[in-house]
Amino acid sequence: MPPGSSMAAEVGRLRNLFVTRTFSKTWGLPSLRIGYILSAEENINALCCVRGRPRATVARVRGPYDINQLAVVALRAALDDPQYVSDFVAEHNNKARPALEDFLAEAGVAFWPSAANYVFCYFPDPTATEKALRILVRPKKDASGTLGLRVSIGTLAQTERLIATLRRFL
Repeated sequence: MPPGSSMAAEVGRLRNLFVTRTFSKTWGLPSLRIGYILSAEENINALCCVRGRPRATVARVRGPYDINQLAVVALRAALDDPQYVSDFVAEHNNKARPALEDFLAEAGVAFWPSAANYVFCYFPDPTATEKALRILVRPKKDASGTLGLRVSIGTLAQTERLIATLRRFL
């Protein structure tokens, strides 16, 4: 899918579609574990049954302990500043991700082009790369079992700093 596109509009047409979203990266709320699911009403009601609430309706899915109060306050503050999100997404999609992908291509590092907030890269030795760069990353395996690094993309300034660090190593 191209950057900025979404399957959310297809939820009404595709009855078995689930679109999951978080408020982590884009909304600036990582580690607060706030997100939601878009799907047909019967699918959401089925999820309520899995959660142990067979009589729950779409309007009352959340239980009393699902989201901590700090996360709720942070989410409300983030929702009050939608311009921040628009600016971040524009910077991410139009500047930061292209800068990282251009650098990786120039450096000969194999990667999967992405419309997500990360790029999956194949460095010759991902563990050695992580240690040499002194950047904490979680090595991941792709579908074939090949070890790579899932590199999150932040602001352009953060991406430029990452590129400068990678340039010294590669």
